Amino acid sequence: MPCARCPPDLPSRQKLERFLSDLACERNVAASTQNQALNAILFFYKEVLNQPVHGIDALRAKRLAPLRHAPTLAQTHALLRAVPDLGTPKAITAMAHKLARILWHLLKYQEPYDPAVWAKAEEKNRQKKIKHLEKNAASLGFQLVSNS
Repeated sequence: MPCARCPPDLPSRQKLERFLSDLACERNVAASTQNQALNAILFFYKEVLNQPVHGIDALRAKRLAPLRHAPTLAQTHALLRAVPDLGTPKAITAMAHKLARILWHLLKYQEPYDPAVWAKAEEKNRQKKIKHLEKNAASLGFQLVSNS
């Protein structure tokens, strides 16, 4: 408990400042968590104890900058160009499926969007499809030949 380390004769305002600074520095809480703790304490002092606290000078937790978690417009256009033979409805369905997979990955692994990860996954999927086509062609007595 942070206040247990405070001298008993320390004024309440300084104990509060130490507690909030400890949240930011030692416990690495989010800025919103520190703000919620501050507001709860201020409410308690003002509404319950009838002793408003002013001039709190504590270290504050930093708010993190928002990260972009979605493909850029250029990446979206590239995906739609990659599936032109599907037609618009199927292309939209393919896009929604890919976005759902990206969102699932972001939520499961708590990582920002990385196009390199998805390019690697798409290449792996492409190779898997080629092997499947080769197997089907062989079962029918055909052999696939690359046109490149």
